[in-house]
Amino acid sequence: KSCQIKGFALQLKFVTKLPRVANEKALPASDLARWRQFSQMVKVHEATHRSIWLDCAASVERQTRAISASSCGEFNQKVERIWQTARAACTRRHASFERSEYARMLKHPFARVVARKDMKTRAAALR
Repeated sequence: KSCQIKGFALQLKFVTKLPRVANEKALPASDLARWRQFSQMVKVHEATHRSIWLDCAASVERQTRAISASSCGEFNQKVERIWQTARAACTRRHASFERSEYARMLKHPFARVVARKDMKTRAAALR
């Protein structure tokens, strides 16, 4: 007489690719310290993205387990709506987080050093 799900759980697998310096020994001590700070900031940044995905998945799981429908077709429509709504909300959360972090990343001392060196390299190439 109805359609509902039992034991529903999402399984997420995360692969986080972090930037690396090919040879840390080649960096001057001041740049190395800045690099390590920057690298840690990137790890925290990416962990926040992971946390956002986990929150979104938990919401989908909760809402899906609560569905009650008179038919499996209706159930599937409700699940699809939940997924589409959650995916859109999650995408907005990621975009908002990126906007808030972008300026902070650009202001980081290591990013500023890289930008300055890149500008000097480009200027030298134009001569």
